[in-house]
Amino acid sequence: MDKNLEEQVLELLSKYHDESISDEEMTCLEQLILENDEVKVLAVQMMDLNAELTLQSESVIEEAPSKKSTKAPLAFFFALAALLIIGLFIQIPKGTSTQNSASTGLVAIVSDSQGANWQKFGSENRIGHAVTPGLMILKEGKAELTFTNGARVKLQGPAKLDIIDEMSIKLSYGKLSAHITEEAKGFTVDTSDVRVVDLGTEFAVNLPQNGEAEVHVFSGLVQTESIETDEIKSIYGKQSVRYSKSEKSFETTEFSKEKFITPPKFKGIPKTTGNIKYLQNAPATVALKTYQHNYIIAFPEKELTLSKPLTVSGVLPGRQPQRNAKGNNTFDKKSVQAGTTLKSFMVHFDCHTKTAVYSYGSITFPYPIIGYIPTRKGLLDTDSLLGNEETNYADQSIRGLDAGRTKASQVDHMVLSEDRKTLILSWHNSIAIDQVRVLVEVPDNPKE
Repeated sequence: MDKNLEEQVLELLSKYHDESISDEEMTCLEQLILENDEVKVLAVQMMDLNAELTLQSESVIEEAPSKKSTKAPLAFFFALAALLIIGLFIQIPKGTSTQNSASTGLVAIVSDSQGANWQKFGSENRIGHAVTPGLMILKEGKAELTFTNGARVKLQGPAKLDIIDEMSIKLSYGKLSAHITEEAKGFTVDTSDVRVVDLGTEFAVNLPQNGEAEVHVFSGLVQTESIETDEIKSIYGKQSVRYSKSEKSFETTEFSKEKFITPPKFKGIPKTTGNIKYLQNAPATVALKTYQHNYIIAFPEKELTLSKPLTVSGVLPGRQPQRNAKGNNTFDKKSVQAGTTLKSFMVHFDCHTKTAVYSYGSITFPYPIIGYIPTRKGLLDTDSLLGNEETNYADQSIRGLDAGRTKASQVDHMVLSEDRKTLILSWHNSIAIDQVRVLVEVPDNPKE
């Protein structure tokens, strides 16, 4: 951002908080925020009490209940944050406190694991763990990698894969399939003989040890290229080719389910933006400092019908927690009736850095959110009822969302959308675990 523009925005935001902003200045500030993405980020960081701005002046976040307020409602800025994260989300620039792949070398996380025995990771469930550039050898089983650009790659062992970066991998042998997002268009899979470049598709590569590479496109279009002869062949949905080493050219082949593994499935999976990643299955543990990345992760827990009423938060759409008359930040409460069928999801944030980290994003479920459980006691009370039976919910004394009399700069905020399907998160994390258990409606006749 231009330095003069940054100084202008900070001056206007300071006047806003001091309640000395004029109508003309307020109009100017609103226009700058709506027209400039960098100004949006700066405004959201300030209003959501970003660590850097808080350190400069914590007075900007102190309320003055005894003073008559003349400034524009805070809802304008929180609505702006919602707009930014849901519809116009852009990555926070490098150097801010939402550090992630830029500071860790992270290019992907393990988002699923089925009997996976890694030469690198070991045989245990490693769902949620970071993937950095380098060699990965899967002895047996299946695993799924979700890249920072949203691309999902499924691998079936035995397989040997070299992670180059978030847009490029090299398969030495094994079976691989991929679901490529618009942001990851151009994703490349290399073998010793063939280069496969995604052009917006779902595809698979089968490469036996000392064998010939075969490529199948489930949907969309890929471009295959002979590394030796530079021959290029486009492959469309429902087509398969094999690269003949002897002929040094591509040959059309018949599709076979035994040769290829299907790409990651997306039906019923929550959509995420920003620094939130969804895991297909629950990890083995969510103990403190388990993951070497700063993503907020979400994963499925149990689906059940309540046998007795359950107390949750999330009575009305809007921002939580709210500050009450005594100055405490509190979450609202309601009771979900017995007989309600629901599915539970855990949203978990455990930064691995020594300094405080702020992370932003949203998660949208296919059906409305009945309520959520944000407190340590509520989480402890519902672990056995709603938690995944194979997950270790450790560090029980330091979990949940920061509220109470926590200073404003460290409160973990959430916004529930009007249709109750989306949670927008702005979380602060340093030495504890941020967690919320989200309960989603299960309809009698769910759509496919």
